[in-house]
Amino acid sequence: MNQYSNSAFAFSIEQRDGTFSIEPVDSSFPAIINAQITVSGSYKNKPFSLPLVLDPQSAQKRSGGLKLLSHRDHIMFHPETSIPGLDFEVVFAFPLEQPAVLWKVIISNQNAGAVFIDRIDLISKSSEKKKPCLHLGGSPQALTFFVNGWQSWSFSGSISSSTPQLRSRLGMLQNPMIMDAGLKNESRFAGIADMFAVLFDKEKEKGCLFGFLSQKKQFGHIALTSWKDPDIYMWADGDGARLDTHTTLQTDWAVALQVEGSDSDCANSYFDMAARENKVSFNSKVLAGWCSWYQYYQNINEPVLRENLKVLNEYKEEFPLTLFQIDDGFESSVGDWFSFKAGFPDGVSSLAQEIKDKGYQPGLWLAPYIIQRSSNLFSKHPDWILRKANGKPVNAGFGWNALTTALDITNPYAADYVRKVIARAVESWKYPYLKLDFLYAAALKGKYSDPTKTRAQVLRKGLEDIREIAGPSTYLVGCGLPLGSGLGIVDSMRIGPDVSDSWTPKYGSIRFVLDKEPSVPSARNSLRNILTRANMHGSWWVNDPDCVLVRDQSGLTLAEVQTLASVIALSGGSLIFSDDLTALTTERLHLAAQLLPPISSQMIVLKWLQDQYPSRMRVKMEGALGKWDILAQINWQDKESIDELTCSSFNLEDGQYWVSDFWKKNITKSEKNHSLGMFTIPAHGCLLLAVRPCLEEDQLVGSDLHFSQGMEVTRWSTRKKETRFSLNPGKHITGSVFLSIPVEPQKVESSGDILNFTRITQSIYELKMRLEKPASISIKH
Repeated sequence: MNQYSNSAFAFSIEQRDGTFSIEPVDSSFPAIINAQITVSGSYKNKPFSLPLVLDPQSAQKRSGGLKLLSHRDHIMFHPETSIPGLDFEVVFAFPLEQPAVLWKVIISNQNAGAVFIDRIDLISKSSEKKKPCLHLGGSPQALTFFVNGWQSWSFSGSISSSTPQLRSRLGMLQNPMIMDAGLKNESRFAGIADMFAVLFDKEKEKGCLFGFLSQKKQFGHIALTSWKDPDIYMWADGDGARLDTHTTLQTDWAVALQVEGSDSDCANSYFDMAARENKVSFNSKVLAGWCSWYQYYQNINEPVLRENLKVLNEYKEEFPLTLFQIDDGFESSVGDWFSFKAGFPDGVSSLAQEIKDKGYQPGLWLAPYIIQRSSNLFSKHPDWILRKANGKPVNAGFGWNALTTALDITNPYAADYVRKVIARAVESWKYPYLKLDFLYAAALKGKYSDPTKTRAQVLRKGLEDIREIAGPSTYLVGCGLPLGSGLGIVDSMRIGPDVSDSWTPKYGSIRFVLDKEPSVPSARNSLRNILTRANMHGSWWVNDPDCVLVRDQSGLTLAEVQTLASVIALSGGSLIFSDDLTALTTERLHLAAQLLPPISSQMIVLKWLQDQYPSRMRVKMEGALGKWDILAQINWQDKESIDELTCSSFNLEDGQYWVSDFWKKNITKSEKNHSLGMFTIPAHGCLLLAVRPCLEEDQLVGSDLHFSQGMEVTRWSTRKKETRFSLNPGKHITGSVFLSIPVEPQKVESSGDILNFTRITQSIYELKMRLEKPASISIKH
């Protein structure tokens, strides 16, 4: 047995059968023992399954030379094959700066004739060994398995023996949208993930991330076999792609990475490595805007859009948004992008100019790969449609009240049509912001015009074409998109199911059969994925958590509206509103304005690897006031809860804190060093707290000007006899800041309009102001 290592793992080859092992230096982490790499496919109409026997005697060890990470060793093996002219190379790499091992398989067809590759197993159990290749560092009863879903709307979260993976029961109506079409018999596994997964011991708070650094070559999967005798499989889909003579195929880098702690920042090094591998560069500006979809759906026309634009412009000082996005409903049919509904007699180019003239960025929704069967394109260009082997159009899922289908973008004419759609939207219609939806449709299982490409390669090439045509300055939002495919291409990515004005899923008046559906639009499903994919924000793209809905004429209670607003605002991602602005009450408009401007910090989700529906969040803030924390806790229950919030549950040091409840405008001082206090949270409600250590001097302890309760303060200085500070909320607003003033103030002065200055308790004062420009305040003792 020959051995190589880095600071975290020892890597070895079993000389007798050529299997490999990745064993942690710390035995409390999971290990992979005697795993097999296998390539499956067909050659000369005969199926094959080739175990790649790694020969340690022929291994070539080299230092450096690989572009992904610096300062590492890598080892290359050249397994022999039973197919003449088909060569294999297996590369393992050992980063010195990360607790990880990387590996990939390269297949070269030198002169074998056409070979079809179905699957490359990167971790599988050897056919000669009955024992699982997964060796746990602890008890199976303590296991959780974090699964990342295939695309934007797919379930992502931690599962366990008591909280199984959420799967759709809608079959052909839903699964083509949310599940990789390459998966077969996935229900036989306890859990299955796309691109990456984390196997975690919640007692030891240690685990291992298994996955891929990209999805450029194939869609990759990780499966946990069972909870009782668990094993890990990891493979890349070859999709039966044809490997011609003198061509080469390789997998994306596979990775095994140690993680410690269960909060969402524990896997940041993986997101950094994947960002580097995909040369991620994106417009990091967090946009605040308005979208037509969740109020009007397809029932839009020019007058409706103009009326909302007019109201938005009238309130631009109180409600300062920058984006106005037209969603689905302008096109005559999905697929027919150059013809318009009657409500858009002039198309959408004139609207783009009107939006720009009002000072907003015009945005447009497109779904370039999915096709309604009632469209003219479907009937006029049947050869552009992706079809099954029997010639029937593929099923792209249920949308627009019918089964949809997709373009085969390996057909040059279909690909050219997509490029023309993007070019027209950007160059002729003048939309610098495109929300691209239902993008998974380009990667469905079908008989492609180009049989040499995997589905991942087809989608990636299509997205690269879109980016090239749109240009680097066009802001691209991916939606319904397999996540790995969008890395390095989109500026923003939808990371969850559609929101809706219902807490749980429903279709029309039907609710009970959909209640447990994980990806059907609903506030609950959307919120779950916002939390479970929070760590992608700022590393891979700007997270798009979908829209905030604040209207009171909906199926959401005020508590549910506040929960949606709190989590989306805390996520740091795009902040898009989708209500009829002409009908918003003053109170709900004020609620929306309190979320502006958006923050860009990454939210830390506590117990990310333990809870299927995480309930606690923390955002570390820093500004003119120094450092403070914004904390949130969701009550997922259908009834009110009374909870004590401890310092340790939010990773705060024990001590005395000022605690400001944003939604209730209530200021308290924690009475115990270990506790922040007792709180009542309504059903589906959310606490939103600003927490600061208590000081024996003047302090700002709360505010209702901005949900961060401190970002609006641009200057703060405290002296013995005077405290000076400045407020700039970035909008016109009437509201209050709450101050702890230990010594009774003698005089309060301001360059702005002070409406009231009131003592609330012995040392807490409320300063209420009308702010139409930045204001300076002086408190003299």
